[in-house]
Parts: sequence; C-alpha cells; structure tokens
Amino acid sequence: MLEYWNETWTRDKKYRQCERIRFTEVGARQHYRAKPLAFTLSSTGEGAPVLPQTPIVKRLMLRSMWSRRIGFPSLGKLLRESFVALEWLRYETAGKFLPEHHELIRCGFQNHLLASLPTSLTVLLLNDCRRLQRDTVEKINTTDLAVHSTRRLSRSLAQACRQFSEFSPPWHIDALYFLHNLKAAPQLQRDRCRLQLLSINSAVLRPDLPEEIWVDFFVCAAKAARTLPQLRSIELWHTGRGFGYIFQYTLENGRATIIWSSSGLDIWQFQEVREAWSRVLPTGCPLDVDRGFFTGEIRTDTESVAKRFFWRNLGLPQLCRDPITAAEFEAEALASRQWSQHGTA
Repeated sequence: MLEYWNETWTRDKKYRQCERIRFTEVGARQHYRAKPLAFTLSSTGEGAPVLPQTPIVKRLMLRSMWSRRIGFPSLGKLLRESFVALEWLRYETAGKFLPEHHELIRCGFQNHLLASLPTSLTVLLLNDCRRLQRDTVEKINTTDLAVHSTRRLSRSLAQACRQFSEFSPPWHIDALYFLHNLKAAPQLQRDRCRLQLLSINSAVLRPDLPEEIWVDFFVCAAKAARTLPQLRSIELWHTGRGFGYIFQYTLENGRATIIWSSSGLDIWQFQEVREAWSRVLPTGCPLDVDRGFFTGEIRTDTESVAKRFFWRNLGLPQLCRDPITAAEFEAEALASRQWSQHGTA
C-alpha cells in the first residue's frame, strides 16, 4: 500500500512539473507578444506623478527586434517629461500586425508621438510595420476611415518635418499627399524650414502602377523640394521582391546631381519630370544626371540578399536603417570583399 502511494505521489509530482513548465512557456510567449509596455503609475490626489528629467539623453533608438513594443502613451510621457533634451530619435515598430492594429499605430503616431516631441529634436526617423504584408496594407487603406487617418497623419508629418534637419517618414503614409502638403506650406513656414536631408520610402514606386502616377509623384516631389531652402539631399526609393528604385537629388558645393537607379522604368525620359527638377536648381547651378539599372542580385529569389544589395546603393543609408544594422551590413560587405580577394589570389 505504501509503495502504491509513493508511486502515485511521484507520478503526480512529475505531472505537476510538466504542467508548470508548459504554463511557463505559454506565459513567456504571451509576455513576448503581449500588449505594449505601459506605465502603471498610481495616481495621487494631485494627479499622476511626473517623470524626472534626464537631459543627458541625447539620442534614442527603438529597434524592431521584439514583438512587444512600448505603448504610445507611455512613450509620449517619456519624451514629454523625461527626455527633454533629445536631439536624435529613431522609432521602429516591430512584428507582424493585424489590420485592426494598423489604425491604432497611426493614431499613436498622430496623438502621442508627434504631440510629445521635444523642441530640441533635430533628427526624426520613423520606420513602422516593415513586416506588414503589402497586400494587407492595400486592404486596410480601402476603407474611408483608413484613408482619412492616413492623410491626417501625412498632413501632420508634412507640417512637423520642417523643424528637423533630417527626416524620414513611415512608409505606410500617403507619400503623394505628404508631398502635396509640403509644397503647399505658407511662405513664412518655408523661410523657417530647417530640413536638409529627406528620405521617403514610397509604395508609389511599384512596377504595377501606371506611368502617369509615377510622373505625378516625381513632379510633386520637385515642387516640394523647391519649398525647402536648406535642402541638401532628397531620396525617393522603394524595393520589393525582384524590383528596386532609387531617385536621389543632391546639392553640394554649388553643383547639383541627380542619380536614378532602377530595375526597369527610366523616369528621366519624361519631359515633365526633367522640367520640374530643372526648376529646383539654384540660378546658374550645373546639373549632372546619372542613370543606371539594377541587374543581378536585385532580381534574385532570395529577398534578404536583394535588400542588402539594394541598401548598399542608397545615398542616405543613415536615414533608412539603424546604425547597428548598418554596421552589420558593412561587416558582411567587408567579409565578402576579403573572400573574393582571397579566392582570386
């Protein structure tokens, strides 16, 4: 009898241990993909506590490495109360999101992030939902609410970006509407604009869209560039499986350069585009135009290889990817060159 109870107790103990491990794993997965992190500060009679100021923090980078992010209200509280002397901010949203989450992200940008930026900020780089499928975004943007929300965010970003020296908007915005609002700014805002470097990843640059949309986009971009008196470089780009496009305008040492690299369409062949960008040039400034086409790796079936090849050709890579990823790409490129030299030696 005693032996029976010992066996039963041992079996139950092993079962409880297995259940505890199983529930721990489930809890870890739930914690990993749980709701966004948020402050749970207890309110007092005088209201919620105010965070201490940390003016020593000058740069803040939130990478898209984890599926659990910081909630927009909490991030806004940090920017508004603690990081009062912040000069450089890069924000990336991680994970694959459901369509209903996309609207919350747009509202978070609009109502919390933009409204809480410190006046000391000079560089704002936004890269959200990069793992969200393109077809999902197209389904999301078909509703009237989504179109209104996206355009409202695009208009707010166009108004806010003039106070920064470097800016990159999130790719899911309406880039054409963003440029329309940028060029429609009053003269007083144009004179006070400090924007020097602008990088836009736009889904307009897709091979399945008609040429008329491409022409309208680049003409509108040229008109917007004319309203930026301190502009040194603007880059319009987009990449996907089997295609990539990069348009870069640079003004340096009294000389303007336009570089167009693509996997297909030559945008510089359209007269409207050439005339629009010729008006961007300062009086008497010479213009050099360099046109090239991607071959080889950009058309590979391996998406990661194609993106690495594409990103190495960007003119403003510091605006498109974070410093850690950039260092990883540089290390890979260096190792590849060394291996090639070793193989040919």
